[in-house]
Amino acid sequence: MPSLRQLQTTGYSSNRIDIVFMGDGYTSPEIATTYTAQVRGLLGYMFDGGLLSDPFGRYRNFFNIHSIDIISNESGADDPANGISRDTALDASYSGRALGVRLDKADAIEDNVLRYADFASEMRFILVNSENYGGAGYDSGIYSAGHSQAYEIALHEIGHAFAGLGDEYDYGASGSYSGPDPSYANVTNDPSGAKWSEWLGYNQPGIGVIGAYEGAYYHADGAYRPSVDSKMKTLGRPFDAVAREQFILKFYEFVDPLDGYTDPWSVHHNPSDFYVDTIDPNVIKVDWTLDGRAFIDAGETFSLAQDNYGFGTHTLQARAYDPTDWVRGDRSSLEQIVTWTVTNDLLLTGDNGSNNLRGNVVANEVQGRGGNDKLWGGAGNDVLIGGAGRDVFVFDLKPNKTSNRDRIDDYNVTADTVWLDNKAFTKLGAGTLQKPKKISSDMFVTASRAKDREDRIIYDKKKGLLLYDADGSGTKFKSVEIASLSKGLSMAFHDFFVI
Repeated sequence: MPSLRQLQTTGYSSNRIDIVFMGDGYTSPEIATTYTAQVRGLLGYMFDGGLLSDPFGRYRNFFNIHSIDIISNESGADDPANGISRDTALDASYSGRALGVRLDKADAIEDNVLRYADFASEMRFILVNSENYGGAGYDSGIYSAGHSQAYEIALHEIGHAFAGLGDEYDYGASGSYSGPDPSYANVTNDPSGAKWSEWLGYNQPGIGVIGAYEGAYYHADGAYRPSVDSKMKTLGRPFDAVAREQFILKFYEFVDPLDGYTDPWSVHHNPSDFYVDTIDPNVIKVDWTLDGRAFIDAGETFSLAQDNYGFGTHTLQARAYDPTDWVRGDRSSLEQIVTWTVTNDLLLTGDNGSNNLRGNVVANEVQGRGGNDKLWGGAGNDVLIGGAGRDVFVFDLKPNKTSNRDRIDDYNVTADTVWLDNKAFTKLGAGTLQKPKKISSDMFVTASRAKDREDRIIYDKKKGLLLYDADGSGTKFKSVEIASLSKGLSMAFHDFFVI
């Protein structure tokens, strides 16, 4: 009974190319030995990243790999011309240099074994247990796995079966080719090579200059190929640029650049971080834009908390793309764009300039970052973070211990100041936003409460509280908390201005 083995899993099959290996002419003992070694040998060759197997090496993580182990009664394959007959599961048989199997049997076995699996094969190799040269590229890469050039035969045949490439060798048919332009991307009846015009003149390492070379599609005349010599013409050569591109475009018929991402279907209210999960971060780059402002190659996560974005509705977009220069045609399948709508009424951030940042009626976090910033919390219990620079923390609404009490996280007594609006803090004197006035020295005290009737601004050093008392030590008004700061600051009257 055929059985399924997993050889490589890099992600969900819904966004992977599933390679299925099958074998014919392998007895039960040979499955674990000869067959398994030959499968792993081809995989090592395919994904070694060298010129002879490009583009597979770059895209290794695009593949899940499976084996359907099929036991035959006898080893080998039929070879009628030499009177050889073998009892094998898929009836492998030679016809000259062509080597075929009963594809209907292979399909039936695959359908049965994968009936309850979550994938179907997008690429299939069928190994035949033979040392004699042979191969075919119908809907599977069929090859004689014991031949000295087995790996090259397999890649040539999968060029037919998966990438839809035509043969580029110039023998097998008589006369000059006079038919219609072949449907294959790598052969043409046009001597200009217009079919692959994007590549004309490209000097490909290991191949040479891409042009239009006569002799292809089994004819010495009338048909043209892109390169002097490539794997679709001669084994032991790389795929030329045209063939390599076809593989990549075919990969992206089954694979998107992203495996997952933050939900884009709903409006995100006051979010912090967004993510995209690329199929392979070594292959896929991600550019982000926030309201049209670009962040190039910024990685798989984007933190709004670390960017300058204000209150309101914003558009965030991630563009995941493969920057390879191995594709010169239509690149639309090599990229994926995800767009989010974001509303923000909590977090307000500045940049390295001098920002005026005003909170709203809810509890905000206002971050100045670099530069000399002015920060207004507004109503609500806000968190104010000045960041680097000489920052001003502005309070222009009446404080309230429960509903309008702010926190300053990083007050710097050598650089920062506090400005208090005389409309809310009526007993501090005159001043304006344009001409702030320093409070008098007798209005400030470091203590837990006012010590005399002149004290208006009180800093409780032990608790880190900043308070306002409209009549100092008088009894008409009680002190009220303006904000909390760090404990133990060396604050003084010159930290405070009235506006």
